Amino acid sequence: MPKSESKKKEIIRWMINCDNPTPLAFYRFVKPNHHNRADEKYRNALNSAKECNPKNREIQKKLTEMRKKFDEGEFRQDWEIWIQEKRATQVHRSIQETNENVHKKFNSLVESQSVIVKQVEEKDKERNEKRSQIDNGSDDVAVAVELAKKKSKTDELFEDMRKRNIYMLCDPFRKLSQIDAEDRFESIVRGTFVDIELPIDIKEYLRCLLSGDIESALSEVEKPLKKGVQPLMLWTREVCRHFLFYFYYDGLQIDSDEKTWSNQTVYRILDLFSMFFRNLTSGIAFGEIVNDAHKDRVYNINANQKPSNSRRGDKNDAVLYQDGNATIIYEQSFGPTEFDSTHYMGDITKLARNGVDDLNYHFLQYSKSTVTTAKKLKSIGIHGYKYFISIYLTDLIRMKTYRIYEIFKCKIPTSYTDRWLLANIVMIGVYLELLLTTRRSVKEDMGMEDTIIDHGFYHVRDWMVIPDNTPENKRTK
Repeated sequence: MPKSESKKKEIIRWMINCDNPTPLAFYRFVKPNHHNRADEKYRNALNSAKECNPKNREIQKKLTEMRKKFDEGEFRQDWEIWIQEKRATQVHRSIQETNENVHKKFNSLVESQSVIVKQVEEKDKERNEKRSQIDNGSDDVAVAVELAKKKSKTDELFEDMRKRNIYMLCDPFRKLSQIDAEDRFESIVRGTFVDIELPIDIKEYLRCLLSGDIESALSEVEKPLKKGVQPLMLWTREVCRHFLFYFYYDGLQIDSDEKTWSNQTVYRILDLFSMFFRNLTSGIAFGEIVNDAHKDRVYNINANQKPSNSRRGDKNDAVLYQDGNATIIYEQSFGPTEFDSTHYMGDITKLARNGVDDLNYHFLQYSKSTVTTAKKLKSIGIHGYKYFISIYLTDLIRMKTYRIYEIFKCKIPTSYTDRWLLANIVMIGVYLELLLTTRRSVKEDMGMEDTIIDHGFYHVRDWMVIPDNTPENKRTK
């Protein structure tokens, strides 16, 4: 039997017999070097194990649940954990090999000095034990310090947001908001669930496009569409074409920096959206966009927060405009392989601050609009981190109190094996079309209410005063 066939059967036996065949357990068993190949091998092993035991309900259930969790991204941390374990093992092995070589040479030169050699060996043994403890992650003090730092930063950012009257309803701040709000939390989170499904024609198009191999998909995507198709269908085809070419030519730079990764993913997604939804958007800009350079960012009116001297915190990775106003703000937290939790949390709070600025700007423009209508206005934020994209909304809860919450999250596919994840990428367009259409409608309602004075309702100006922090040299006389 060929060695490869023997190894394949060994993997299948492991998959069947393992009580909890998670990707991390699989990585530890096969010791892979490449992420995409390892994930593909894991999927194939799951499928093969299921085929070998079609009548065993217990095994079928176990493997089906594991595949579902894997596809939904529940094990997204497993590869990083495996890489850390692998590096720790390599370092430990290197230390041991180095020590062995040193001992051999040392003993050959000072064979007669047995006492000295013994002392050196004892010291080396003690040193190796300490290193091994660190490699195995049992340095409780270091771990405790690291966790304390992370917790301290999370608490610090949360406290800053609460001082600005912003409730953070997204991870990793949601639990803190629940504790802070106590019995008011249920009312604060009400209305934060947005559920949308892919249109039937888009589902059918994706099914036809992605059912075969990548060559057939590339051929299918080049076929002309019928005349008069909706912008969402055009956008869907071009987004799929973009990723299919990357998959086919192995061009997606997973180890790239933040700018390159954004160019390959979210920048392109938003650029195509701006192209096909020109009835909803009025432009787009990429790369370190300063907020106060645009119409609705001149005030920097986030509660009593005055503009920073450096302006660095006010820059965004991309801005999409509607009617000349910055409407969708995008932030990318580094590239996928250089993820930093502090940067990640900081970007969420930046999206929250900018979202409040956006709302307050429109409240100033339509100060006579009713509170009921004002609460319907949503500020949209997009956040990229690791291999994921999240859509956040920021809106008004009550007088000068805001909230930010996640309504959608998806994983960016990095190979044709993950091609069905393109359906989730397409969902971004579905969400943005709905959100921008609704936002424009709400702004029109606010504008109509702003032209009349109705004393039967509370208006924004009656219960909310927003300080104008516009720099003196920019104020209109």
